[in-house]
Amino acid sequence: MKVMPWDDLDFELEPDTHRYTYKGSEVPASTRILELARKPLDGIPRQALALATERGNSCHTAVELHVRDDLDHETLTREIKVRLDSWKFFEDDYKVTPMKILEIPRMYQHKMKDGLLLEVPLIHPVFMYGVTPDLGLAIVNGAISTVEVKATSTNNDATALQLASQVKAIEHWFNIKVEERYGVRLVPNKRPDVMRYTDKADWATFLSFMNVSNWRKVHKIG
Repeated sequence: MKVMPWDDLDFELEPDTHRYTYKGSEVPASTRILELARKPLDGIPRQALALATERGNSCHTAVELHVRDDLDHETLTREIKVRLDSWKFFEDDYKVTPMKILEIPRMYQHKMKDGLLLEVPLIHPVFMYGVTPDLGLAIVNGAISTVEVKATSTNNDATALQLASQVKAIEHWFNIKVEERYGVRLVPNKRPDVMRYTDKADWATFLSFMNVSNWRKVHKIG
């Protein structure tokens, strides 16, 4: 049986800057590593980026509270409500049931009091990167899955790599084999745009981006 070294998981996440530290040293977030895999945002007005970020954060919060059955629907703007409705289509169409974890580490009890791995930050202590899975463990169409929620206008191929990094961190700490990876792009007033990622090379590709990102940092490039 795998030993769960919870007491050794000495890390922090600064939510505003999404900065992870492990034993006092900063480790890169998977999303920052994968900036090299995404189209540059140069040329997009700052205000538009800020609005998109706010919308994404609000959608993630709404989905999280909905899954926890702790959402006050009266607080939702119409923009967020129609995207939450899209998430509900996903739950129904794909028979989604969040998984409850029985053994909760002490340091996570305030985030996992209901046993759900939902918006919980993790550090992979071997490969040294940080992730925060949206819905880390759920049964989706009968398979143990990790689900990433998106509120973007289009899909991004790097989501497959992001999910691969999340799966490795989840499997490391919880000793659960994740069978499927889903990206769910919420579409207002419609069923979501659901991507099921199956390429087994995604993890190796993520590691390649991480090595390049670390090399650029060491050589003070970018």
